[in-house]
Parts: sequence; structure tokens; C-alpha cells
Amino acid sequence: MKRIHLLIILLLFSIGNAQEKAEEQVNTGQDFLKPLTRFDIRQQFKQNNGDTDTYITTFRFDKPFLLDGGKAGILSTRLDIPLIFSDAVGNDNPNGDTYEFGVGDLLTQFAYIFPKDITDEIGFGIDGFGFGAQLVWPTASKSMLGGEKYLVAPLIGAKWNMPQISEGSWFTPVFRYFFNYADHGAGKYRDDVGELAIQPQVYINTKAWDWPVDFVHFWGGKDIRINFENGSTKHSGDVFIPFDVLVGKMINKSTVVSVEFATPLINDYDLYDWMIEFRIGFFF
Repeated sequence: MKRIHLLIILLLFSIGNAQEKAEEQVNTGQDFLKPLTRFDIRQQFKQNNGDTDTYITTFRFDKPFLLDGGKAGILSTRLDIPLIFSDAVGNDNPNGDTYEFGVGDLLTQFAYIFPKDITDEIGFGIDGFGFGAQLVWPTASKSMLGGEKYLVAPLIGAKWNMPQISEGSWFTPVFRYFFNYADHGAGKYRDDVGELAIQPQVYINTKAWDWPVDFVHFWGGKDIRINFENGSTKHSGDVFIPFDVLVGKMINKSTVVSVEFATPLINDYDLYDWMIEFRIGFFF
């Protein structure tokens, strides 16, 4: 009888460990190298240079496609639709006297995520690797709500797990280079775009620490910018470095809520003075 009791205790202990491990491995949707089918609603408030404000409601849709069941990698797709309410200065609001509302510039992203066997062959301790491109389309309904330029940004990113911090923590630097290849409307009168965007993402899983949040993510939303184009308000070599932190919690395995705050540390050319964004994401 004692043996039976011991076996039951061991079985319950192993089930508990398995459940705890499964909880640790829940995908919170922060890792672009582990894409999910998802729908996000994001509400951002941004204080611009010159005491103008911008409110952005973004609807984000993601859909990954497993190639050969994932054996040949993953094709990840993304679409962002922003709705903007702002008093920023533009052709439609030359003095910044009124708030204007409309659709902003659409963003699409396509990325190829390498399968694990190829990632292992790359070496350098990499736990994930992918590349692709973002495209920004000048769909803004008013000139002040968009850039009036067609932009493309090749991107590349690699991942290193950091179990020394906690299980499920990782470091993923992502590099993108934005440049314009065509103008729309009065875009020819605007500065050309040539910016290197760097996201030194540090994701810390806090689930095992009894914190009120499940993760803390540095530079998960905003990025460091290095400008390579001279213009009316910026010069080649100008740098914009923000402090950016996002904290989030899984409501259940298919719903995440988070809040992000960012403010510049080095601000050679003004992108924003500070911003805060609230998010809710649904995974399918």
C-alpha cells in the first residue's frame, strides 16, 4: 500500500512539473521568430515635438504559414491599419490649430523564419533566425497623417535564449533599413528617408518570480534610429535612442494585455517626446 501511495505522489508531482513547464512555454506573442495567428487592438498616445499630440488606434493582423508543416520554415505575414487623431502640422492643418482624424499609412510585413535544423547549422549559439521586409504604403487620408512616400525596410533578426536570467527569457536584435522608392502626393517635397532601425530586444520571463506581470520586454516596440539622409529637420549621422519598456500579462493562453512606455535618451532629431501604448492581443 505504501508503494502505491508513493507512486501516486510521484505521479502527481510529475504532472505538476509538466503543467508548470507548459505554462513557462506559453507563447506570449512577443517573439517575431515564433509568430502566431493573432489580432491586436493597440491604443497609443504620443506627445510630439512642438506640443502637438497624436492618438493612434492600430488594428494589427498576423498570419503565419507553416511550410511543409514547418519542416521548411515559416512564412510570417503582418498587416497594421492605423487610425489617427492628431493636431500635427501639415498641409491639411498648416498652423496645428485643429485636430484631424483619418487613416494613416498601412504597414505590411513578410518574414521567413528558418527551421531549427538550419538554425543549428548556422552556429554562434543562435536559437532562431529570420529575415524579410516591411513595406509602408502612403494610404493616409490626410497629408499630416502619413509620410506620403512608399517605404521598404529589409529586416533581419537572430535570437539567443537566456536561461541564466530565467527560463523563457531571450535576446533578439532586429535590424531594419527604411528607404523610400517612390513618392505620393506632395511626398517629393518631403525629406527622403534613409534610416537604420535597431531593436536590441531583451525579453525577460517573470512568471516564476511572483510578479504581477508575466514578462518585461525592452525595445520590443520602439527602436533606435540612425539617419543617413540630410533634410530640413535632420542631418546624416543624427541618432535617436529611446528608452522603451513594455510589461504584459497573459489573461489566458490566447489573450495578452500589455502597456508600453518610451521616451528619448538621445534625441538628435525629433520623432516624439514620449509615448504610451495599451495593447490587447488575441491568439487563434
